[in-house]
Amino acid sequence: MKVYEMAGELIIGSRLKRLSEKFLSDVSKVYKSQGIPFETAYFPVFYLLNLHGTLTVSHVARELEITQSGASQMINALVKKELVRYDKDRDDKRIRIASFTPMGAQLLDQVEPVWESIGKCFRQILEEGDNSRYLFQAMGEIEESISQENLYSRIFKDLNKRQLLKNVVFFPYDPSLEEGYKALALSWLVENSFAKTNDTDFINKTGQMVETGQGIVRLAKIENDVIGTFYLSKIAGDRAEILLFGVDDSRRHLDLAQLLLSLLLETMKEEKITRVSIKLNRRLAPLIKLFMGAGFSLDCLEKSKEDETGFVLTKG
Repeated sequence: MKVYEMAGELIIGSRLKRLSEKFLSDVSKVYKSQGIPFETAYFPVFYLLNLHGTLTVSHVARELEITQSGASQMINALVKKELVRYDKDRDDKRIRIASFTPMGAQLLDQVEPVWESIGKCFRQILEEGDNSRYLFQAMGEIEESISQENLYSRIFKDLNKRQLLKNVVFFPYDPSLEEGYKALALSWLVENSFAKTNDTDFINKTGQMVETGQGIVRLAKIENDVIGTFYLSKIAGDRAEILLFGVDDSRRHLDLAQLLLSLLLETMKEEKITRVSIKLNRRLAPLIKLFMGAGFSLDCLEKSKEDETGFVLTKG
């Protein structure tokens, strides 16, 4: 069991398969011990026929969320066992209607008490643990999430992010990239109504502010494109204010903000800055969450002239 716990999500497929195989093995033993010639593979069609009386291939495919070919194979296997038969639809001769044969109906009578017992005992298992009672709710939520975006797509995107992030380079302010820096700074002012706008030297006189030690700038780029930056304005002693924390809109999916924040915290250590603050519009919820996850705390709330709410976050 230890390897399953250690591997966690990486082995969930194998773990679910292992649990499923145990469950199906025990159920098969029950049928055999009761002298009932029923295979677990029969269950989906038997269950649906018991609910609806008759079925078409397309109905089975839709209910089980499988292909029509797969549904046809499941029904045909029972037809060969003479447990299910096909009849033609009265209105459309191209459509075949599946229903129980007398032999299939007799077998259904035998397995129904077993199904009731299986359900009862499995519910007991679910009630024995603190979290297992939520199994079906959790499975439903997982299935819903996967229907929105499957695991392959999520992994593919994440691997692309990782590959692209390997090409990100961080470095101090470079006047040759002033245009890219200014574009991010102006975008930040538009997005964050609580950015310090009464003093724009960090945009218009960036090189001068850096040279005199009044400001600290770091840039992130891929090839020749500036895709992220921050500006630390020194106040006094070991105190500073973050006037700019910008990430290019088209690159936000790269998790660049997380890397940029890590660099900011490292820069604070290097510069012996122990207390820093940043003002953020409440609409920047993901960024607020990111900063608070890095140890920033809510210092106070502010209101803008437009009556928007902003947060002052501090660290140190």
